[in-house]
Amino acid sequence: MKRVKDAASKFVQIYCREQTMYPVKVHKGFSVSIFLLATTLVSSVVNATELDPVALVKEMSKEIAGFDSFILQGDTYVDARLDAGQIIEHSAQITMRVVRPGLVRITNKSLETTKEIYLEGHLLTIYDSSTGFYGQKEIPSEIDEPLKYSVDNLGIDAPLLDILDRDLTLALLEQATEVQYLGESLVRGKTYHQIGFRLPEIDLQLWIRSEGRPLPGKFVISAKWEGGSPRTVSFINWEVNPTISPKLLKFDAPKNAIKIEIQTNH
Repeated sequence: MKRVKDAASKFVQIYCREQTMYPVKVHKGFSVSIFLLATTLVSSVVNATELDPVALVKEMSKEIAGFDSFILQGDTYVDARLDAGQIIEHSAQITMRVVRPGLVRITNKSLETTKEIYLEGHLLTIYDSSTGFYGQKEIPSEIDEPLKYSVDNLGIDAPLLDILDRDLTLALLEQATEVQYLGESLVRGKTYHQIGFRLPEIDLQLWIRSEGRPLPGKFVISAKWEGGSPRTVSFINWEVNPTISPKLLKFDAPKNAIKIEIQTNH
């Protein structure tokens, strides 16, 4: 507690020193506002120590594992670097439909194209509307996590794939060097627990609803060792245990689609 108060006090000192360096007209109420801000910082950090982030992740994982079906809808923003070094942002709409045990359809839609991943049992299909190409591959039956296999062996990636992991807690924590509870925050009008993960190559932030079902509503992934630390930010909404027609989750190749071979990494 003393360390937190000292940090808040230091914040006030630095802030006031900066105001001296760059003079502005300061009203009497301003110092009160700074004090309240410092108090809020202390309160936030103290509250952050009261909850176990691993327990929150386990509760979320258990909740998701209990769904027979679900639909995720949201939007994703991905940083990209131009040749001149400028960081720009690409956006896309994401829809994930899942019927357990083995039907998945992930749709990534931008203004230019729609890319989709289908999983029907052990048959994986990838389709790109901009080229009309699609590829299919049988995932070996001994593979317990076919979508993880698709990332590791086929080089295929898609936002939010980890949500499909049978043990989401393990998927999030197995490489984490540090997990922190960062307090509650407001995201698009709803209150969430914010959790930070440090991994060797990335930093991950996860927001889990603090009221109602403990479901994630926002992800942020930051690449630590790339110039500009590009980020992927995803906001998602959940529809739990909906009725989804299996036909909607099975790939039906468009008339002019061209089948290509999917190569493995090794």
